Amino acid sequence: MNVPFAPIGLAAFGLSLTLAVVAAVPAPGRAAPDGLVVDTASGNVLTVEDLSERLLAADVVVLGETHDSRDHHRRQAAIIADLAAAGRRPAVVFEMLSREQQPAIDAFLAGGEPASGFGDAVDWARNWNAFEIYEQVIAAAMAAKLPVVAGDVPREERRRIGKEGVEALAEETRTAFGLDRPLPEAITAHLSDILVASHCGMIPPEATGPMIDVQRLRDGAMAAALRERLGAAPENRPAVLIAGAGHARRDFGVPAVLAALDPELHVLALAFVPAPPGAAIADLVERDVYGEPLYDVVVATADDRPAGDPCTAMRARAAGKTPAMGGAGDEAAAQDGPVAERRPAEAGQ
Repeated sequence: MNVPFAPIGLAAFGLSLTLAVVAAVPAPGRAAPDGLVVDTASGNVLTVEDLSERLLAADVVVLGETHDSRDHHRRQAAIIADLAAAGRRPAVVFEMLSREQQPAIDAFLAGGEPASGFGDAVDWARNWNAFEIYEQVIAAAMAAKLPVVAGDVPREERRRIGKEGVEALAEETRTAFGLDRPLPEAITAHLSDILVASHCGMIPPEATGPMIDVQRLRDGAMAAALRERLGAAPENRPAVLIAGAGHARRDFGVPAVLAALDPELHVLALAFVPAPPGAAIADLVERDVYGEPLYDVVVATADDRPAGDPCTAMRARAAGKTPAMGGAGDEAAAQDGPVAERRPAEAGQ
């Protein structure tokens, strides 16, 4: 990098001052306090300086969230603000915005209005809900005059691909989205299991094919949006993706697509992980079917998700529907990752 190194502020990660001097190798079974940062490859606790250096060295940073955690959005906003304070001008790509909204996004950013009006101006509710918990992330990007970029494809396109498959896309789009090559069979089978679990066991495994197509379509679209906005200037890096933790996974998420499309890109996959009291550090590091960590870095957070079992709401909403829940294409269009990462309004679709 040609940009002078400037450490990112402590506040971005909600860390205590003592974290900077935490031993690099934690004791086995040690509890994971709120804000603890772990390098998943080694299991070591990262200091603030370690994490700052890794963020600033990356070309792309994926910030994987639990959608309904206000704390995760607070931390995302702080990271964006601190990247800007370090002299970076990254584009901030949002899973929650689809590409047909980009003209309205650009018009709003040019108008100088406060971030509180962003949701109404871009019709946030057409693609997502609960703008109020994302407002702080938008506000951080706007305060630094950073580009805000729609990462997803329109809902109608997701529905079409759910019904017709990725073969319905133009060849150049399949290539740009990394859809011209299949997922490994073991990853496909694992993703199918995840989708069944995310729908609370209410769908059979054979119904997940269209959902996998839509998952891959959305990951490919976000990867393409990041690459389109990277730019050659070092100060424009790292581009930042705001997305659910399912899209931040290295086995089949956006980092996997980027690795296939551009192996030279340095991608940092970071996930905020709600950690119940007493959770051990080892419990934070989830692994794929090959035993590899899902993320490069995990940050332990308090669990501020709404109380209750999301499957209860899903079953209640599905009670009056046909077994196909509106058809595979409709279900695939709504599919948005594991239940723990999904917004309440879509948990039952």
